Amino acid sequence: MLSTVKTSEKKKISKHLRSAGVTSIPSEPVVTVQFPAANDHSGHPVGEAAGLLQRVDSRLIGKIGQLVDEGVRSIMELKRHLQIFVVHELFKNATPPQPTNRRFFPTKNDISNHYHIAYTKRKLSKIDQANVQLLVDQWCRETPEDSIFFRPYIASVHPKQPDSDMDIADFNTIDGKQTMLFVYQTAWQRRLLLRYGQDICLLDATYKTSKYALPLFFLCVKTNVNYQVVACFVLQNECQADIQEALKMLKTWTSGWTPAFFMTDKCEAEINAVEATFQGCKVLLCDFHREQAWERWVKKSDNGVGDRKKAVLSGLRAVAKAENHAELESALDSLMNSEVYTENPKLQKYFQNSWWLQKERWVSLYRIEKMRVPIGTNNGVERQNKMLKECHLKFQVDKSLSGLLKVLHHDFLPQALNKYTIDNTYASDTYRTYKTEVPSYLHNRPQYVIHHCMKRLYNASEISSNDIVRVDTSSFTVRSSCGKLMYDVYLGNESDFPKCTCPDFKYYFLPCKHMFAIFSKYNDVSWASLPKWYTESVYITLDREVITRGRPIYRFTDIIGRYLRSTDNRYR
Repeated sequence: MLSTVKTSEKKKISKHLRSAGVTSIPSEPVVTVQFPAANDHSGHPVGEAAGLLQRVDSRLIGKIGQLVDEGVRSIMELKRHLQIFVVHELFKNATPPQPTNRRFFPTKNDISNHYHIAYTKRKLSKIDQANVQLLVDQWCRETPEDSIFFRPYIASVHPKQPDSDMDIADFNTIDGKQTMLFVYQTAWQRRLLLRYGQDICLLDATYKTSKYALPLFFLCVKTNVNYQVVACFVLQNECQADIQEALKMLKTWTSGWTPAFFMTDKCEAEINAVEATFQGCKVLLCDFHREQAWERWVKKSDNGVGDRKKAVLSGLRAVAKAENHAELESALDSLMNSEVYTENPKLQKYFQNSWWLQKERWVSLYRIEKMRVPIGTNNGVERQNKMLKECHLKFQVDKSLSGLLKVLHHDFLPQALNKYTIDNTYASDTYRTYKTEVPSYLHNRPQYVIHHCMKRLYNASEISSNDIVRVDTSSFTVRSSCGKLMYDVYLGNESDFPKCTCPDFKYYFLPCKHMFAIFSKYNDVSWASLPKWYTESVYITLDREVITRGRPIYRFTDIIGRYLRSTDNRYR
């Protein structure tokens, strides 16, 4: 405690001294410090318990800010980093305080409070749309080769007269409101879209990725090693006009992109937007969501199906699986003449109006021999949505739109490219030598293609050469290994897809054991007899460009080590 004298007392004493004729007085400053006794501490803790009330050390506050800058968003992860910082840095050669000391071991609430203070200081703006705009401006400067568009929501804008020269960004600004739109595609995504998106693309929306009810759309393609997100966009409303605007923008950015098929859920807005954007493109319905819709409908008691759910589903599935007109007619007759169908007007109306009018989108007959990629569901997009939520957003504290976009830009998409690069590089003969048992025509192909073909090549020995009959130069009939079925095999040509009527080929679109049995019997028929466009397809060959670009990744031994331990090495 410091002793002090009131200002009024000082003035009174000074006046008295001047009246007495004293002009100067020698002085010496003295500071008195008084420490309280132990018994003076009443009403608050002492000793170790006093640590419960201490404020967080300023060095830990600075560390929290540093971790925020590095992208740490989980409170538990922040706590773990702080504990390491205290033990191994602040008290490296000394005994650290007790865990109850909040100055060095703050609680989750303490960490959360300081995190939000640090995050707020680093926010670009208090308004999230302004944050997004600043992020877009920053990313455009850093990576000008990427394509990014953002239009904020405005409740009321001056109406414009629509004309043929209207910019695509004005597509939804003529109804008194300007809807929010964010479209994002990196240069490497554009390249993959051109490489793999000419046959079929997948489109699906997911919600609950931010604190706003904004749908996040992923545009995906099946690559030679996995599924990849090749563009994404966030809309204010999941309506045809907004979806169509985003797709038109992506079409403009990706010159030469003309997909033959799209696969979506049974969403009229998505279907109409796709077919209005891409002339001649056919939208197919996802098999999984089709089945899901059927199962939900028959389970509703109001629809009067009762205990005959299995019969209805069996009839509907038979129609879906029909691969020719005869099978389709037979499945339709069986369904429509069934007792459960004839006695249930609701079922008749549901099938005729909701499904049969769109039969070309879900019946196998209208897909077979037209698609060149074996895709029947949107599960590839669903997996991307699930990965984003569970691996990247689950512990994300910032639930704003700008927070979501930063995760996509800095974490989710770069990791996807890294995985694609690793899978292609590892399968290359420039990385490791193939075993001698692997034929040369299977070198430099994705791992799943090698494993598939090697297994079928081995199983081809089960088929006797007497069970193979040559019909013409490229057509054969092969008896199954069980001897009960005959399969028609066609090796294809420059315009026709190779095919075999066996279930294995229909599922994978890859050479089956019947084809390999033919190769082993006839000297003039081999892998080279298959069309070159098929054997050199981007889906069953490696992407050489990323192999060259991606090789430095393998300097990180921890990354490649974990990958190698989890990969089948039978043929490497």
